[in-house]
Amino acid sequence: LLELGAGFHPDLTGSENIYLYGAIMGLSRAQMRDRFDAIVRFAGIEHYIDQPVKHYSSGMYVRLGFAVAVEVNPDILLIDEVLAVGDSEFQRKCIEKMQDFRDHGKTMLIISHDLRTIQSISDRIVVLQEGKIVGIGLPDNMVRAYQSIARRGETSGIAREWGTGDARITGVRFMDDSGKETAEFEWGATLCAEIAYETSKRIDNPVFGFSMGDMRGRTVFGNNTQIEGIVIPMIEGTGKISLRLKKLNMAAGTYLFSFSLHSSDHRINYHRLDNQFPVAVSCNKSFEGCCYMDTTWTVK
Repeated sequence: LLELGAGFHPDLTGSENIYLYGAIMGLSRAQMRDRFDAIVRFAGIEHYIDQPVKHYSSGMYVRLGFAVAVEVNPDILLIDEVLAVGDSEFQRKCIEKMQDFRDHGKTMLIISHDLRTIQSISDRIVVLQEGKIVGIGLPDNMVRAYQSIARRGETSGIAREWGTGDARITGVRFMDDSGKETAEFEWGATLCAEIAYETSKRIDNPVFGFSMGDMRGRTVFGNNTQIEGIVIPMIEGTGKISLRLKKLNMAAGTYLFSFSLHSSDHRINYHRLDNQFPVAVSCNKSFEGCCYMDTTWTVK
């Protein structure tokens, strides 16, 4: 099912196109006659089935195309980007039909960006990026992986990497308070970050820093080990340092994290990764701005 209504002839009626589609699929007129009423009922266009499809609205056209395709009742259904069409009621019918396919042990291979739908009907999801598999697994996990890739793509215009290279930040992992790796946090949750580094020589008195900005790269908050009075005498070879933000009292949205490794006098920037790590925050609390502060009002 690559394009709804593919093979329909605009001058033929809906009824005639149903039989034409069946012929293309290798089904006899008798077989399509047995399926005819179910197709028309599923499409919900009983009053227009004998009109030429060139007079159909785009919604009626795709409804008939989807109904014919699924009522052919294949053992293997390949679907490309046409998961749910039409109004909300017809979309519900489409999803129920796919669930019925699953319940009868049929195979569906679906290609789509409709995350909510494929998450609800899939057993496994494969995430592709530029034609390569970057993940395969349970729907919830793979949807999060896809969303993380999408968020990283949004930063391409303002992301920047620079520095001398004598020491480098080789990786950053975000985790919740339980240690589970994630890039999605709820309001007030704890964010933990593990920053891995490597050096080509001994670095004395290094300073690790971070900042958190909006999607335009404007800084919301920043801090470093020097500000907090954390003295790191030296680093050499490989190692890791951890960052913990106890409460993300932030408005809902995507925030960009930057990380830096520089000298204590700020004259040497060994490595800076600006606006390269997107993190999503969900929030159901109402307030203005991007961060929340405990507030007390007193009327006198």
